[in-house]
Amino acid sequence: MVVKDSSNIEMCYYNADMVQINEMNTNEVTVAINNVWTRDYLPEQLRVFVHTNGIDAILDKQEGDGFQCLNTDGDDIDIEGDNEFSVECFQESSYAPWLAVIDIVITDESICGSNDVSHPCFPDDDPILDSCSWRIVIPCGSESLCTEEPTSSPSGFPTTNPTEHPTPNPTKSPTNNPTESPTPNPTKSPTTNPTKSPTTNPTVSTTTSPTASPTTEPSSGPTNVSTTTIPTASPTIKPTRSPLAKLGDDDTNGDYFFPPIGPAVCPEDILLVRHTGATDFADQAVRIISQDSATVTVEIVQKYTQSSSSITSWYYQYKQDVFSNKCYGDKEVFGEQIQEITIQCFEMKKMALLEFWVADDISNGVLGKDDNATIPDCCHPSEPEGTAVTKYVLEIQCETKCTGLAG
Repeated sequence: MVVKDSSNIEMCYYNADMVQINEMNTNEVTVAINNVWTRDYLPEQLRVFVHTNGIDAILDKQEGDGFQCLNTDGDDIDIEGDNEFSVECFQESSYAPWLAVIDIVITDESICGSNDVSHPCFPDDDPILDSCSWRIVIPCGSESLCTEEPTSSPSGFPTTNPTEHPTPNPTKSPTNNPTESPTPNPTKSPTTNPTKSPTTNPTVSTTTSPTASPTTEPSSGPTNVSTTTIPTASPTIKPTRSPLAKLGDDDTNGDYFFPPIGPAVCPEDILLVRHTGATDFADQAVRIISQDSATVTVEIVQKYTQSSSSITSWYYQYKQDVFSNKCYGDKEVFGEQIQEITIQCFEMKKMALLEFWVADDISNGVLGKDDNATIPDCCHPSEPEGTAVTKYVLEIQCETKCTGLAG
């Protein structure tokens, strides 16, 4: 199997035992996803996305025909239960091996570092948060597996099936003369001379499709090509979104899409895309200072209390540079206190993500009992057990969405 790994954090290291091949029959392969973590610490969700265009799905920025998924929501796999499924196999060309391609995506709130991945079916759309993924190419027949050393000399000519490796010399030459009449199927290799001349007269009636080669005189009428009665609707810019998928028990705490919360001059520049907890995002708690195509600089402002009082702590995780995400935290944050950060933007989307946690003793009345988000270990939280925590995930535009405001 060939693996393309998206992650560099411990929970997301690829283990060779994760995908197990149970059965191969050329056109289909049956695999199982094994538990390579621990019984007490499994990912909250594991989904498998099956690519229906096989090996073309991994030819990034080459001649592949893009991402085509059997199910754009993916299939949930019960790692400790029914973890076996079958995948259809494809050939890149006539003599290429039969292969299957899948994406495995795990999602867990504790994932830090590389905490988001491109959607396997919509790579230019919004990323999947708190996730890691692997793209895996699976052989569908034993001939595609590693074999012993090749034979010392070529096999006899000709073989009934193509050889596993290219032959050192070309096969026998093509025929010396053209065939007497057209064959029902094209010859396997080109002939040394052209075929006989085109027909001397036009066909008797209109052909349903163009002739294989030009006639010496015009045909009696046009070919019979059907036309649509009305034009098709204009193509959409990108695939339509699937309904928002439930992502496990965390949905009970609130996992929805929200309206814009950006500045009055352009609210669409900041979107609250996820909220775990019950306390509303404070107005102007994040403000844009500057935007360009590579980075966006924002201020995080403590808007949850008056300047004379404080919250226990806050934490903020963001993409600091191309290679890593970082999480920072501050204790006893007073009202109107400001923290300025610069976030690296996603190259294709021209947007940045900011994860923001507010933690406070529930007795202070700022947060409530339903604010039960979890601060990941990579932020090094030190709050006592029972501290209320609410989490926000913000999508921030690196180039303003509103005309006339750029620069």
